[in-house]
Amino acid sequence: MGTVPHYPMNKKRHSCFLAGISATVAVALAQSTAPTDPHITSWQLSRSGAYARVWETTADKNAGNAVASWPRAGLLNRGGGQSTATYSDVERVVYSNNYVYIYTTGLASYTMGPWLDPNGGLFGMWPANRGAIHQVPRNPTIPTTKTLTRGVGGVLVNGVYLWNNGDAQSYTTSTGQVSFNGQGLWNRLAGPTEGPTFDSGNAHQPQNGQYHNHVNPRALRYQLGDAVSYTAATKTYSEATPTHHSPILGWANDGLPIYGPYGYSDAMSSTSGVRRMTSGFTKRDGTLGTANLTATGRTTLPAWVANATNRSATLASTQYGPAVNTTYPIGTFSEDYEYLGDLGKTHGVDFDLNRQNVRFCVTPEFPNGTYAYFTCIDAAGNSVFPDVIGLEFFGAPSTMQGTVNAINEPVTEYARGGEASAIAVTAASTSAGIVVSWSSVEGGTYVVATSSDGTTFTTLASGITSGGLTTTLTTNTAANYYRVTLTAVATYDTLGNGGVSGLNVASDFNYAGGAPSTTSATPTSPSTPGATGTARLVNLATRAFVGAGEQIMIPGFVVSGSGTTRLLIRAIGPTLASFGVSGVLADPQLTLFSGTTTIAANDNWSSAANSAEVTSAAASAGAFALTNGSRDAALLVELAAGSYTVAVSGVGGATGTALVEIYVVN
Repeated sequence: MGTVPHYPMNKKRHSCFLAGISATVAVALAQSTAPTDPHITSWQLSRSGAYARVWETTADKNAGNAVASWPRAGLLNRGGGQSTATYSDVERVVYSNNYVYIYTTGLASYTMGPWLDPNGGLFGMWPANRGAIHQVPRNPTIPTTKTLTRGVGGVLVNGVYLWNNGDAQSYTTSTGQVSFNGQGLWNRLAGPTEGPTFDSGNAHQPQNGQYHNHVNPRALRYQLGDAVSYTAATKTYSEATPTHHSPILGWANDGLPIYGPYGYSDAMSSTSGVRRMTSGFTKRDGTLGTANLTATGRTTLPAWVANATNRSATLASTQYGPAVNTTYPIGTFSEDYEYLGDLGKTHGVDFDLNRQNVRFCVTPEFPNGTYAYFTCIDAAGNSVFPDVIGLEFFGAPSTMQGTVNAINEPVTEYARGGEASAIAVTAASTSAGIVVSWSSVEGGTYVVATSSDGTTFTTLASGITSGGLTTTLTTNTAANYYRVTLTAVATYDTLGNGGVSGLNVASDFNYAGGAPSTTSATPTSPSTPGATGTARLVNLATRAFVGAGEQIMIPGFVVSGSGTTRLLIRAIGPTLASFGVSGVLADPQLTLFSGTTTIAANDNWSSAANSAEVTSAAASAGAFALTNGSRDAALLVELAAGSYTVAVSGVGGATGTALVEIYVVN
């Protein structure tokens, strides 16, 4: 069999099934090797099929009464709150050579809320679907001159905003007040002042509904398996004893990873054990040679702030901060902290993290080393300055807020979430029957079909409503193949889903597990799809943006074996619109090459002389039908063993999204 790089089709939502054929076809599509860059692979999609939910009140939290919609009037974000259910975490991941783009609702898959004001009443601001596209650089650069952060510091792997450690308010000497229009010299920290409004995940939102963390994202860390415990009775999180290096929690706007609190003891040795990373800052309370602000007042800036902001450390009386008191204790403002490196301490010896809260070290994802941010907590688990992202970025940010309104370059899709999540199907024999299980989305309706040959399928059950993230069907019908198709989905807020749909797309499982057991209730292990017998891969497909010139789509494939193999090759553009896809390629054209020799070409499939044969081949291969007269392109060819490529482009240099499919036709 010809050898080509493996393509991660399990990340796609196109039909991919197994059947016995006489020749082997291996297909390598554009970007055919599975991505290994953590910028692309670290995003949390496994729970994106769950609705975002909140506890509206403390009583609701105590009772476990979470809701999937929470309409609120009078706020800035589309009327406030969330009037319609929507999916959570990351909804789609695409990437180019230089950037990865994350489509997200910005709402977490753990239950959010409630949010209380400092007096214990309801906070009055509610999260909402942001429909954001985050842009993260894949090739970070480290400039000598650092960029000041302006609110948003990065994005967590669940698509939730990570803001810097300030609350965007500063002190004004003349009025003695802290406000959003302050002087920008004494910048108030979010943790000490806004902490009462955080939920158990340490996050909250302003009036525009942007749910975000400033400090230790503890609920996300629990989901990712970091050293955090969850108490079901109180629905709260607490720090636990670390047993391994913290996972990647997110990415800063400069493209550097953000880890939890625990790294390797020796920065360059993965066998040195793990420990909590120590902050490079200390309070200006007279210890370690710092100024004692209680005695001196807030009359000077620490050296690191003066350097970062290009100011004098000596302030005029019109720039003084408030006196240290119960309203403004030391630790209220960023300027209340001194960098240990300015006090004669040595980075990497006396403390772990530099003034941007970064360390160069090896990590599980970067065995050769990387600059990385870490989450700062103390021995008791309390967040400590500079929390996660402070006053400065260490690398060069691509955008200050980390988001873009649109993607203006060709990209490759890595994975989809939410409604369009890949369906993973399994089957196992039990005393009750054959249990067919599949990954599902809330609000979904499914059809299960069976087949003896992987080609002709018969409906086994329809109208099956989702059981949540996993749905099961128990049947006494034994078959070689089980196919699960998402046929309907309940109405939801589609903002942030990346414009993709999972409707009428199937996933198959090669069972070959035998009849149900009548003597044992222990499930037997089903065979691995394609691992035994004569099963062969006969269909691969991928959807991507087709550009012009050098940015056209060029899948490659290898045919091996004796004789010839009949292939149906299609480039679908206009018909994708019927599946809810926007921005489709209006008139795709196909050209098949062997080396540099053109083998066949097609513009509009129904205008070809063999259009009837193309229709018949599509039906036998299980491909969806094309409407006569559509401007999709298709080729039906007989190919001998060899290497081939297909060029998919737009007529007249047009661009847009297209689906390329390659089927083996019996």
